[in-house]
Amino acid sequence: MWTLVWALKSFLYSFGKVIIGGVKREMQVRSQEGATNFDKIGGVAMMGGLMAAAFLPLAMVGLELREIAKAGIVGRIAGSRRKRSLLPIRPNGLWRVPRRDV
Repeated sequence: MWTLVWALKSFLYSFGKVIIGGVKREMQVRSQEGATNFDKIGGVAMMGGLMAAAFLPLAMVGLELREIAKAGIVGRIAGSRRKRSLLPIRPNGLWRVPRRDV
């Protein structure tokens, strides 16, 4: 278990240092080149937009996998007789209304 945690921690650290740090350095270079302030802001905004377009879908998939894993763990807790869904969404994508079992 701790090996997995350590590997994920190392991955996140290196991802931040290499990928995010590289984009940050590239944005600093783009802010220094260009004839006008509009050109400089455009270069920086383009780098930020490209990074967001690339990493937001990955972040969404990661968050969804975390929620699915939490829902799977709840069903396996000792003493749990029925599976409880942490997600208020049905598999067809519609919101469900929580109701009490009477």
